[in-house]
Amino acid sequence: VDLSDVVTDAALRFEPVVFESGRRLLYTIDEGLQVSGDRDALERLTGILLDNAVKYALPETPIRFVLEKGKRGVVLRCSNACTPLAEGETEKLFDRFYRSDQARSADGSFGVGLSIARSIAEGHHGFIRAQCPQPGEIVFTAQLR
Repeated sequence: VDLSDVVTDAALRFEPVVFESGRRLLYTIDEGLQVSGDRDALERLTGILLDNAVKYALPETPIRFVLEKGKRGVVLRCSNACTPLAEGETEKLFDRFYRSDQARSADGSFGVGLSIARSIAEGHHGFIRAQCPQPGEIVFTAQLR
């Protein structure tokens, strides 16, 4: 699967959604990156990451989306400004139905997207993780082979 095409299509599809939310989508996508896998699942993974960023990024802040060659496969990274998370909370984000803030339950989602994203990444011989390199910023990184 040409993952560069999948990620480019997702970024273009989400540009108007991001714009309507009062944010900007900044993306860098290396061309010609391929992985063995299921195109539909990879489209879903990229959509989950972008949808999550649109829902939870702080107002009027950019969403950054990067696809690049990594040491072991390809790396897809989505980052945005967010409400600071408690210590150790990033790992819980991938648990089914987990919400870091109960007020988020009114957003119309069910809290399973990141759990699905983890399954997709693992199904493509990779992983996904969330990190907060500094308070108020979250970075989701998926490595696929």
